[in-house]
Amino acid sequence: MTHDTAVSKAREVAGSVLAPSAGQNDSEGRFSTEAVQSLGESGLLGLSLPADVGGAGLGPRAFADVTATLAEADASVAMVYVMHILATAAISAARPNASEATTPILQEIAAGRHLSTLAFSEAGSRSHFWAPVSRARRHGDGVDISANKSFVTSAGQVQSYVVSALAPEGDGPTDSTLYLCVGGTQGLSVAGPWDGLGLRANASAPVALDNCHVPSDFQLTDDGGGFPAMLNVVLPPATSDRARELLTYSGLPRRHDDRAGNLPYGDQRRLEVARALATEPKLLLLDEPTAGMNPQESEELRQLMEKLRHDRALSILLIEHDMKVVMNVSDHITVLDHGEKIAEGTPQEVREHPRVIEAYLGSQA
Repeated sequence: MTHDTAVSKAREVAGSVLAPSAGQNDSEGRFSTEAVQSLGESGLLGLSLPADVGGAGLGPRAFADVTATLAEADASVAMVYVMHILATAAISAARPNASEATTPILQEIAAGRHLSTLAFSEAGSRSHFWAPVSRARRHGDGVDISANKSFVTSAGQVQSYVVSALAPEGDGPTDSTLYLCVGGTQGLSVAGPWDGLGLRANASAPVALDNCHVPSDFQLTDDGGGFPAMLNVVLPPATSDRARELLTYSGLPRRHDDRAGNLPYGDQRRLEVARALATEPKLLLLDEPTAGMNPQESEELRQLMEKLRHDRALSILLIEHDMKVVMNVSDHITVLDHGEKIAEGTPQEVREHPRVIEAYLGSQA
């Protein structure tokens, strides 16, 4: 399956299955099993899974475009899909000890017969979904988990839940572990209807786990490895290698593990460019990217813009007051003075235009 094929399949599902019933499903709070079935039959449930388990092996751009297509027809189904793909990413990235048990599940997902979701947020953790307050307890060949998950999409409708809990010996809120809890596990139940506004057709509801036993081969991360997995696997549906590649390309080869707020100003701008490149754009919009930079930082960013144009055939729309940067990077320039266009042309033509000289260099120049 190619990117275009995936989007075409999503458009077909959206038009023939989602759109005709979206309004009524939302009004009645009805979960669309027909939508899930259609997504499975089209191969979209396995969109991001590797080919060796039967998946399409597509990346974040396809995921974003398929989700956007579904959302235009039915936002509830799009949310179900997002939670499924993110849960699938966590299952696919399971530690080696779990691969034998999880591979058949991944094959079922790729075949369109298995829907999954995330169960992270808890009563007591407030908005910090990444910081569970429940703790797994070792029991026999695995762990027992008791938790009150406050918001789970597709609750009661899925074949599995990716569940977070503090590791048995964890010390702090980030010492969590991810587990795969199969639907129907004893002690797992939907704890009530979702009391909220909008998106009423995605079966969002609290979920209770009461001494749910999870075998050791369904422990997806090492003890304490849940928090890094949430940040590096679940949150971005892309690999950390891709992120590191873009950071290095943008001139931040030794900043991979630094906090964004701790970066120098010039590097923060480079980070913004790297983040934009992750969306695989054809046109990059830059609004005064060198504002506040010293001359060296401005020149380094100008060189990055040149590299983007040369390496990636990327078009750049630049709004900038630094005339040296503008003149040395642009093919075509439009000059505004107080909102009025006063000149347009090549850098040489603009540089010699009388109104540009008067407005930006002074009439005496």
